[in-house]
Amino acid sequence: MMPLPAIAVLAAITYALRIAGPLLADRVTVPAAAQRLFTSAAAVLLVALAATSALTTGHDFAGWARPAGVAAAGLLAARRAPFPVVVVVAASVTALLRLAGIQLSERARGSSGPQRPGCGGLGVRCGWGDGGVRSG
Repeated sequence: MMPLPAIAVLAAITYALRIAGPLLADRVTVPAAAQRLFTSAAAVLLVALAATSALTTGHDFAGWARPAGVAAAGLLAARRAPFPVVVVVAASVTALLRLAGIQLSERARGSSGPQRPGCGGLGVRCGWGDGGVRSG
């Protein structure tokens, strides 16, 4: 947990930078090449964040179901499908692959023998009749 003074300092820096933009807009000119670089950098950071979220769970590979769902969503979004269709297809692809047994990598699952469907092998509560706790 982050200490309260660190949070306050980061908040102050954030607000100072946000206020500096409008105050310095007339005094500072940004070259056109830098403007293009900033635009590209934002897109690269967004793609990197999406890739990290799609491919990892904690420090481990998320398995093949989640990236397949993200790929399906990306394909439909590139074809300009309606957003609800993109979400439903991505969730369906991921769910069907997990139902088929393609969900987590062995390392993330904790290869301690056969796993119950829906628990993911991570010791999470899965809501079954035994109080929801996975045994094993």
